[in-house]
Amino acid sequence: MRSEIRPTEPSAFAVVSDEKFGLGELKPNKLASLKKIAETGQLFLMHADDPLLYSLDVYVDESPPDELDIYFTTRSGSYLLRAPTGRIVVRLPADRDESPSPSVVRHGFEVPAGDYVLSVRDRGDVDLSAHAARTEKIVGSSALRFYERLNCFGAVGCLTIGLGGLLALVPRVRRDHWPLLLVFALPTLLYHLMTRLPRYRRVNDVEEEAVKLLPTYLLVLKRVTSAEGLSGGCYRD
Repeated sequence: MRSEIRPTEPSAFAVVSDEKFGLGELKPNKLASLKKIAETGQLFLMHADDPLLYSLDVYVDESPPDELDIYFTTRSGSYLLRAPTGRIVVRLPADRDESPSPSVVRHGFEVPAGDYVLSVRDRGDVDLSAHAARTEKIVGSSALRFYERLNCFGAVGCLTIGLGGLLALVPRVRRDHWPLLLVFALPTLLYHLMTRLPRYRRVNDVEEEAVKLLPTYLLVLKRVTSAEGLSGGCYRD
């Protein structure tokens, strides 16, 4: 089972727990107490030094698709999470320091009741060769080569503009040869015009889609028959 969580406001932390477990107000100054509770497996805590959007895909008793291995790396260990009622809730307090009682966004989903081992996978270093192979499979090798070559041409355009800018600092060149300086901008202008071509846009859309639609984290939960040897904990970004 897969559940998507897409909050619209950043939060300093996220708490995953059974619905039966009451938490009261969730504030950054309660992180220490939440960490202690997390060690018992009654909740799992994710937190960062700066507020961020905890966009999550939660997989219960199944593994994420193999193609996600291109973008995600397992960063955490394995942690115990108890779900005696069979309803897991992710709580995300909105980052509003001025509010005495910040609002808490809740996302709940049903799971078989029991104990789970939980691990976190986050957006690590992208496997560039695998990513290129994925894109090539969708758009074709010819379109991908055109896209990559045009991007290289765009990089050359940046260099020519930089060179033109340096030459413009020379008073004599700026005074006597200023029309020539405009030539240095032509590669960049041509690049921007060509990026409007449907052939380029199609590949670019595939590239952006691979990043836009992915969550920040994958939470993978596997049900276990015994919690022996397992302990809870927290994940710090």
